[in-house]
Amino acid sequence: MRVFIIIISLMFFCAVAATCQSLSVFNIDTSAFPVIRAKFFAFDAAGNQIRNLTASDFSVTENGQL
Repeated sequence: MRVFIIIISLMFFCAVAATCQSLSVFNIDTSAFPVIRAKFFAFDAAGNQIRNLTASDFSVTENGQL
């Protein structure tokens, strides 16, 4: 049991230290459903905002389907 706790603790501390890209979506507009519009901020692993993204930079799926 003690080894299990140590392994879980190490995994937690590694996860906290890891950085990754992130996407923050807000102001979701569903008034023209099934077309949905939203504003977003994209950040790289260093936390810098990624600018000048176009629609071709994204692929949106729902349950694995385009």
